[in-house]
Amino acid sequence: MSSLLKTNSISAATGSTVSIPSGTTLDIASGATISNSGTATGFGGDNTPAFSAYLSSDQTGIADNTMTTIVFNTEVIDSDSAYDTSNGRFTVPSGEGGKYWVSFLTLMVTPGSAGNAIAVQARVLKNGSTNVGQAETQTNYVSNIQPLYFGAIITLSAADYIEVQGYVNTSDGSSVSCAGDAHYRSYFGAYKMIGL
Repeated sequence: MSSLLKTNSISAATGSTVSIPSGTTLDIASGATISNSGTATGFGGDNTPAFSAYLSSDQTGIADNTMTTIVFNTEVIDSDSAYDTSNGRFTVPSGEGGKYWVSFLTLMVTPGSAGNAIAVQARVLKNGSTNVGQAETQTNYVSNIQPLYFGAIITLSAADYIEVQGYVNTSDGSSVSCAGDAHYRSYFGAYKMIGL
């Protein structure tokens, strides 16, 4: 049995809450508009967990021809306290597995003369062993200042951790650095994508 209720206002009989019983469907017809001037909670979702971190100063002493974790030591945001500035890892919180947009920018620098970098790479490593994304420049003797950007959707499960590693192969075997300052020269971030 159905009935039609016509009203311009609803007030709670007692207290300040009007409840719709569990299991009840409130059907909003096509073409209707929901207008909200108050606070909406529990609707849709948000893109969290989310974090963004950057290098606030150069990470130096990176060995030539060696993949090395870049530790982005300064957080901009970290919604779930899931990024660790001591080791550069983002760990997916319990119950938060899904599709994540992951991005980084590394500015790898060699101390020698311009053009002594043979190859430059940076990658996203999952759980310490699985390469899930990479950016690279393989042209021989590229500039000694080389930015690498990566951005993609990566599937992660709860307890997975990701980190960024950088690599430079130089012609003279010198150690290299990843440049950092307050202007986000090198950064790392991710957020969970809703609706996927």
